[in-house]
Amino acid sequence: SYGFEGGEREGRMFDHAAAIDLLERALAAWRRLPPGDAARYRASGAYARLGAQYLLRGDETAATAACRNPIAAARTADEIVEAYVALRYISYRHGDFEAGLSILAEGMARLPPDAAVMRARLQAEIGWSLVRLRRLPEALEALAGAAGVLEDVGDRAGAMTALDALGVLLRMLGRVEESVVQMERSLALALDLHDSRGELYARIHLVGSLTSAGHPARARPHVERSLELARMMGDRYLESVAAWKTAEMSDALGDTEAAIRLRRHELDLLAGIGGNAHNEALAHAHLAVLLGRAGDPAADEEASAARELAHRSEVPGYPERIGRVLALGDWSALED
Repeated sequence: SYGFEGGEREGRMFDHAAAIDLLERALAAWRRLPPGDAARYRASGAYARLGAQYLLRGDETAATAACRNPIAAARTADEIVEAYVALRYISYRHGDFEAGLSILAEGMARLPPDAAVMRARLQAEIGWSLVRLRRLPEALEALAGAAGVLEDVGDRAGAMTALDALGVLLRMLGRVEESVVQMERSLALALDLHDSRGELYARIHLVGSLTSAGHPARARPHVERSLELARMMGDRYLESVAAWKTAEMSDALGDTEAAIRLRRHELDLLAGIGGNAHNEALAHAHLAVLLGRAGDPAADEEASAARELAHRSEVPGYPERIGRVLALGDWSALED
C-alpha cells in the first residue's frame, strides 16, 4: 500500500524514475502475496500509473505491457475505466483514434449496467474519440449525456473531462463562444481539484477556441501555462499539442516567425514519440501556408509532406480538408 501511494505521489511530483522504482517494487511485493491478501490492495490503478510513467520516460513497450495488466486485474467499475483509458492513450498519442475507440468500447462492455457514473465517465472518453474521428452527431450525444450525468451526481473530476471535450466539439460545430464557456468551466474544476493534466487540457483547448473566436491575445496566459505544465510533466505529446495551439495563436497575432518555429518544434516532439501522421499533416500544412506567404520555396516540400501524411490518417475526409487549405493558402480555411 505504501509503495502504491508513494509511486502515485512521486508521479504527481513529476519524478518519473522514482515513481517507476516504487511502483515496480510495490507490485513485485503484491504479486508474492497470497490471493486473499492481494485482493485487499488496488493493484489495477498502480499498474495503470506505472504504464503512464513508462510512457513519459519514452519506453512505450514497457508502458503497453504495464497498461495491459490492469485490464486483467481490474475488479471494480472505476478500476475498469482507469485501465482502459490508460491503455487507449498509447494509441491515441500516435493519432490512431479508431484503435482507441475499440479499446474504450471493450471497456464499456465490461461495465455493469448499474455503474451509471463510471459508464458516464467512459462515455465521455468515447465521445472524445468520436470528436477526433469527426463523427460529430454521435459525439454530441455521448458528451452531452455524459456531462449531464456527471454534473448531476457531483462527480467533478468526470465533469471536468466531459466539459472540456464538449467545448472542443462545440467549437467544431461553429458554436465558438459556447465552447469557451464550457472550457472555462472545465478549467475552474481542474484548478479546484489541483488536477495538472485536466488544467493542461482545458488551457490548450481554450487557446484554440479563443483564437478561433478572434481573441488570440486573450489566449496568451493559457499558452504560457500550457507549455509550462507539459514540460514539467515531461509529456512530449502534450507539449507538441501546446506548441501547435501556440503556433496558431502566434500566426493570428501576426508573428509568423514564432509560428514557424513552434510548428517545427512540434514536429520534433512528434518524431520523438514515434510519429503521429494526423498531427504531423496539420503541422506541415500550416508550415506550407506560413512559408508560402513569405515566398519561401520550401513551402512546396511542406505541402507534399502534408498531403502524404494526411492520406495515412483514418479520419474521414482528412486528405480533402488538408488539400483545400493548401490550395487556398489560407490556414483559417481549415475546418476544425
